[in-house]
Amino acid sequence: MRISIKNNIWIKGEYCTAGSKLLKKFKPTSNAFLVDQLLKESFNLKSVELEEFASGTLGKNTLKKLTHPINNTILGGSSTGCALSLVLNDQEQVSIGTDTGGSIRVPALFNNLIGFKPSYGIISRRGVIPLANNLDCVGLLGRKLENIKKIFSIISKKDKNDLTQVNFDLDQNLTFDLEKVLIYKKNNDFYLSQEEKKIIIKEYKRITNSLFYSNLLRLDGRKFNETIEGFKNSAKVEQLRKNLFLKKTYDRFSSGANLILENPCNEWLCLKLKLEKLLINNILVIFCDEKPKLYTEKYTEKEISEIDWKFFIANLLGLPSIIIENILITAPKYSDFCLLNLTENDIDLIKDLNKK
Repeated sequence: MRISIKNNIWIKGEYCTAGSKLLKKFKPTSNAFLVDQLLKESFNLKSVELEEFASGTLGKNTLKKLTHPINNTILGGSSTGCALSLVLNDQEQVSIGTDTGGSIRVPALFNNLIGFKPSYGIISRRGVIPLANNLDCVGLLGRKLENIKKIFSIISKKDKNDLTQVNFDLDQNLTFDLEKVLIYKKNNDFYLSQEEKKIIIKEYKRITNSLFYSNLLRLDGRKFNETIEGFKNSAKVEQLRKNLFLKKTYDRFSSGANLILENPCNEWLCLKLKLEKLLINNILVIFCDEKPKLYTEKYTEKEISEIDWKFFIANLLGLPSIIIENILITAPKYSDFCLLNLTENDIDLIKDLNKK
């Protein structure tokens, strides 16, 4: 089986640019832990494009124009190349990327694929270029759940050198429990106001942009121990970054400087408590009807917000989440296999439940 790998994951001796001119000459001297696990199983790996530093939702913040080959729609991002690789290659069954706020699941939604984000800390991130360390997860895209499950079991092995990986053995025999399902619908047990959605988006941006700033601060275009004339002049350093980053990346980087010392607001802390209480034992199901637009079309801020908030929940709470047949399902923490063991009958029963 051939597997494509998002180009923010290290493959020894191959360029790992994270989609940025800033890293155009970077070749890792070792593999990411998950890459080593795949090579042990003799998988054929190839690296694919992404949004610059994985910093986007729609898949347009790239050095190359990446669109659906048939209808020219956006692919969703930032795991844009992962989705395109699966769309173009019938023989390819799984692609591995990262998901900080929907970067695996949005491309899956837009391209009729399955996208799985595990519980936070289950898969080692050693050798993965970070966006926001507190939320980043390695995730999987594919056509069949059985293939995603197989690859997940391989790459989720314990890495003693990654201190962010949790020491928790998942129950592989967990099955989907329909009685625990909460359908997101007005007048149901779970429904959020517009104000609550705004709070989720605000907190997500606070965390990601501040950590994005912190992570990228060390990247200024120099090699280690390299001196550039006038480099002590901070204005010149900033201009260099501005020239090397795509505009959207630079804007996000700059906003992070203002957010890095900001604490979470009380409204988020109260909402987080509400969400954790609801989802500690229950399974959240959201039916997604968003469709990808043409590459030349623009999304309004409202349209982007309506896509974003529902995907952000799983990342902010560290929960496993899957998109399958346009249904976004988020389970309690470490209940990953209740999603990976979903059957066609489970999906049909969820659809029936939504009609009631």
